[in-house]
Amino acid sequence: MKARRFMVVLVALLGAKLLAADFWEKKRFPDWSAKEIRKLLTDSPWARPVLVPLETLHGQQAASMPHKQAKGACHQCSVGGTPVQLQSSDMPELARPLTVTVRWHSALPLKQALAKLLFGDEVSTSAAAAELLSREDDSYVVGLSSLPRQVLPEDLESIKAGAVLKVRNGPSIPAREARVRPEGDMVNLLLFFPKPQGGTPGITLEHREIELGVKLFAIEIKRKFKLSEMVYQGKLEL
Repeated sequence: MKARRFMVVLVALLGAKLLAADFWEKKRFPDWSAKEIRKLLTDSPWARPVLVPLETLHGQQAASMPHKQAKGACHQCSVGGTPVQLQSSDMPELARPLTVTVRWHSALPLKQALAKLLFGDEVSTSAAAAELLSREDDSYVVGLSSLPRQVLPEDLESIKAGAVLKVRNGPSIPAREARVRPEGDMVNLLLFFPKPQGGTPGITLEHREIELGVKLFAIEIKRKFKLSEMVYQGKLEL
């Protein structure tokens, strides 16, 4: 009798766990719907929105300043530790908070979601899709989507110098490369952070949390990620 009661409880617990699992754990990625892919790319453990108050480099919110004052508030500032001369016309003419999505492009679930978008129903049979998904990254690739062009320095070295991954209880990882991709009137920023080579362990679940920090012209973007939430098919995916 006790054994039967135990089995009933066990089955109930397993059923509840299955119901609570996210779709990326319950379904094969070729079967993900457009709505599910959109969620994975915009609000998931590997993609989080960040509301960024637009500020001058003096730290004053542009939204709370008169337009002319905000436009000309900073004439000599530092970007990535290097002094930069700015004219009033160079400052972003933006007066409302900015929503940016931070994505881990090197994480397998995001690769699979993008592959499904690119190849559709042929994603399971496409050789190009298989090559894309099997490619090993030597960097953690983190993207910031839908950035106004005005907030980015033209010098990619300045962008790279202002980007870092802060690892809890571990060394910070500075970016080694930055790339900018146009997207209509906006741009997407890709940041590459080197993975350890030669068998040296990289970021692990024991680090518990990581934070992306990016300093640009007039804004600073920060976003924390809990590593325990970024496990996919039994493996930490970054």
